[in-house]
Amino acid sequence: MYQLSRKTVLFGVLVGLLLTMSPVASAEIVVQNPSFEDYAGSDPADADVWNQSGYPLQQARSDEQARTGDFSLKLLTNDGGLAAVAVRQDVFGVTAEDIGNPFEFSLYVYNPSVGGLDGANFGVNLFARDGNNGNAVLTRYETARVSSTSPTDEWIKLSVENETVPTNTTYFLIEMYFSGANSTVVQSLYIDDVSLSIVPEPSSFALMALGLVGLVFCAMRRRRR
Repeated sequence: MYQLSRKTVLFGVLVGLLLTMSPVASAEIVVQNPSFEDYAGSDPADADVWNQSGYPLQQARSDEQARTGDFSLKLLTNDGGLAAVAVRQDVFGVTAEDIGNPFEFSLYVYNPSVGGLDGANFGVNLFARDGNNGNAVLTRYETARVSSTSPTDEWIKLSVENETVPTNTTYFLIEMYFSGANSTVVQSLYIDDVSLSIVPEPSSFALMALGLVGLVFCAMRRRRR
């Protein structure tokens, strides 16, 4: 019986361990200005590429709080306590190969203890949409909500997980909003580090394992010669 060399066996074990322990890489779908570091035109308060209803009275790029970088997006209810604020962005880059694959969406929210939520709730909708069919909504996902009972003065992660890209999706729409405000005081919070990524199929790891088998086979042939 042919015996593999010690080096070949050790190499195979090492590569196998790396395949087992390596995390699955995620393919980033480009969210524009995810940390609100950029601004539009000559107005430093206008977070570039984010479609902001109510700007500049109810939302503005701010350096008062930041999880990464120097800025975040500050959202406020209006002076009547109404929750009319909404911030949106269309996120493109979904391909046919992404359909059916898991995806991950997240952002971070900072609820200040002074001037923070007092009756309002904050949440995020994520819509999978079909740009080839009148931008039809295929699926609506919703994160957990932040409220006046949520922790204050710390960054809270909101996310959508354990979901797969629906059939016919061509892009996602991110929509951040207040709801349920019933106070006459202005309420605020901060948003930072918006991320949307698709986890590739495990077939890539199968190809890597197949390559390892090929390397071992070639090593065996060389030793026989």
